Amino acid sequence: MDHIDHFLYVRHGQTDWNAKGLLQFQSDIPLNETGRTQAKQAGKRLAKLKGERLFFISSPYIRANETAQIIMNELNGSGVEITGSLSHDGLKERFGGSLNGKTFDELMTLADIDEMGFMPCGNYVWDSLKKLCPLAECSKELVRRMQEAIYLGYKYANDNDAKLVVVGHYGSMNTFSRHILGWEREFSIQNATPYKLLNTKAKTGSWSIEEVV
Repeated sequence: MDHIDHFLYVRHGQTDWNAKGLLQFQSDIPLNETGRTQAKQAGKRLAKLKGERLFFISSPYIRANETAQIIMNELNGSGVEITGSLSHDGLKERFGGSLNGKTFDELMTLADIDEMGFMPCGNYVWDSLKKLCPLAECSKELVRRMQEAIYLGYKYANDNDAKLVVVGHYGSMNTFSRHILGWEREFSIQNATPYKLLNTKAKTGSWSIEEVV
């Protein structure tokens, strides 16, 4: 990621499972009305970037893809130019197997993890899901495919003299950020909120993140 200087990140809008506190993993849950409203508000925020050119890449799941489409619709006529968009399997949420649909509290009980998110063996719970479900996706594979997708999106954005906007998921992005961006702990990425991620790793050891307001 060293050759990438920055990109924008938007988590998908709220779903009914979000509202109930259920872990979605790769369950393809659509946005609810709150989520659609949140996506429109994200579009209005990005519309303030007048004169900018944006290229969108999103997870193929309906909650992320619909968020991206709503945002792009809001940008029509705003003075922000959309140079293209695509969906990429690499941005899917982690595969959770039998853990789909559980709450985080249930996961904490199963894993006996502490409030910092660590299991008794000292491993971060998201990196150790195979201890709870052998079919769960390992972090190494998740990070590899996400990095591939972001590289591709960044190339397309650069080819179009545009900024990259990635629309994805909470869990996969937090794993990616710990392994690749240098973040020590999870950042609370809010539904359908645009963030700017800036590559400050050479100076500070990690990427910086700030909300687009």
